[in-house]
Amino acid sequence: KKFVLHRPSSLFRRLGLIAESRMGGTCGAICGLFFAAAAKQLSLSNQSAILIESLSDAF
Repeated sequence: KKFVLHRPSSLFRRLGLIAESRMGGTCGAICGLFFAAAAKQLSLSNQSAILIESLSDAF
């Protein structure tokens, strides 16, 4: 499958699922939470141009 690069929230959500399933353990869970939080924050914003600001607001 290909990554959807024009929708950052979907990309980060998918990266989180991949991290959880492929990495496993505590590290996979922490990375999954990181990407899920980033995806949630990005989904609240309609502007991809503010990606870095959205990520900093997520944490």
